[in-house]
Amino acid sequence: MDLGGDLAILHPVPVHHAADDRPADHRPADDGPADDRPADHRPADDGPADDGPADDGPATTAPPTTAPPTTAPPTTAPPTTPPPTGEPGSCAATYRAVNSWPGGFQGEVTVANNTATTISGWTVRLTLGSGQAISSLWGGTNTGATGDVTVRNAAYNGTLGANASTTFGFTATGNGDTPPGNLTCTSP
Repeated sequence: MDLGGDLAILHPVPVHHAADDRPADHRPADDGPADDRPADHRPADDGPADDGPADDGPATTAPPTTAPPTTAPPTTAPPTTPPPTGEPGSCAATYRAVNSWPGGFQGEVTVANNTATTISGWTVRLTLGSGQAISSLWGGTNTGATGDVTVRNAAYNGTLGANASTTFGFTATGNGDTPPGNLTCTSP
């Protein structure tokens, strides 16, 4: 029968080998019957079984293993954050000029808690220069508008966490070239 030169094997025929007439101690070990199933139908191979010493001599001990090297601890301590400055309950105040125009100016004071503890309330004292007078103020409540002025926190910005800050601002009449003097901050 001519199949056009292409042969296809539809049913494989098992091949039987002739008996091995070598002595038993010269033949390869018998691994049992061959598994004729396709590879994707065979059970997973979990590796060789370890059921004792080999038949060809005494068991050997694996060479000792060494632990992988470990990282040595640092020889210097890591840098630390310096402790905050100031006494508990203290604060600091800084002034900056925001804007100026003929006959007036706008200023802003930052109140900072430079401690590691929360403060509840703050008071800033400042001295305005000659001819300067506060017209309006926000972010606090002022006592006095000229000369020595005291500003206390508003209800919403009196509690400052560790290293937190807030601001209050004001407009004033007079020359803005002279910043307020004697600027201090205290916390009850």
